[in-house]
Amino acid sequence: MKFVVLATLSFVLSVSGFGETKDEDKEKTKRFNLPPTYSLIGLSWYGEDVEAQVGSGIGFRLRGFGVQFNDKFGVEGFIDIAPNLDTTTLSDVSDVEVSGEIVDLKTKRNNYASIVGTYTHQLNERWSLIGKAGYSRYSKKFHVFFEGEEVFPRRLVKDSDFDSVVSFGMLRKFGSDEPKNAEQDKKRALELSLTKFFGEAGAMSINVRLRGL
Repeated sequence: MKFVVLATLSFVLSVSGFGETKDEDKEKTKRFNLPPTYSLIGLSWYGEDVEAQVGSGIGFRLRGFGVQFNDKFGVEGFIDIAPNLDTTTLSDVSDVEVSGEIVDLKTKRNNYASIVGTYTHQLNERWSLIGKAGYSRYSKKFHVFFEGEEVFPRRLVKDSDFDSVVSFGMLRKFGSDEPKNAEQDKKRALELSLTKFFGEAGAMSINVRLRGL
């Protein structure tokens, strides 16, 4: 009889322990969440840079993405498109020497595909400083038009390479303080920043970005 009681008690304790283990495993699973992600889109202003083949005017940042690992560190990927350079008054662009046979040069918009690490330093509940550094693949191209050439009157010249990019600016968070929107509002911000692309096609821009829309 004692043996039956001891066996029953051992079985109950083992089942109880197994249930606690399962509950702990479920709790650990619940605690693991993927890092928050957000989108970003915006406009940029570029000054004319003949060497980089970038014109003066408005550029665009196509919809990019971001991953925020914690309050300070994250990663972003995006594509910037710069305004094209007006070459009507230029006698030389890149490595192409202009001769009397060439009628015109027309540049296309440079684009920069970048991936950067981000560092955010919070100043208060709304404002933060943000710095970014990483690599960008630039692509630049232009058309050369030849006078009197009937077969190939136009030639496309293009170049691309990888180089570094850095950015520094400020974030202004916006949104309601209601609990149901708290998680979504963590992603919403207006970014004002200065970005510098290095290398042969490096350009500088002043940027306005919307995040988390």
